[in-house]
Amino acid sequence: MDLHGAVFKAIHEESISLKGDDNQIRWISEKGLSISSEEFFGDERAVDERIRQANALVERYGVVVTPTLVIGGNYLTTGGMIGRSERLPLVLDALVDKALLMQGQGR
Repeated sequence: MDLHGAVFKAIHEESISLKGDDNQIRWISEKGLSISSEEFFGDERAVDERIRQANALVERYGVVVTPTLVIGGNYLTTGGMIGRSERLPLVLDALVDKALLMQGQGR
């Protein structure tokens, strides 16, 4: 069974709420999945830590739109700043090159 696809379908197509342990465990058992809830949902502390880290980065860089890309900790760009999507690789390559030069490395 494609687990990702099954979860996506449950949430987005079947409007099944998977919020809360009870709903998650019920859904897992109804699907006949032979995995533990820890395997399915991961380590809650690790997830909480990743969320804290992401929130700190959002605040540090002043992210207000998505997608926002930060290169080398010094250069920030967004889709709106770049304009047309076909320019994305050129802009990112230039920013990566600048970041590497600042770090004393080159490509």
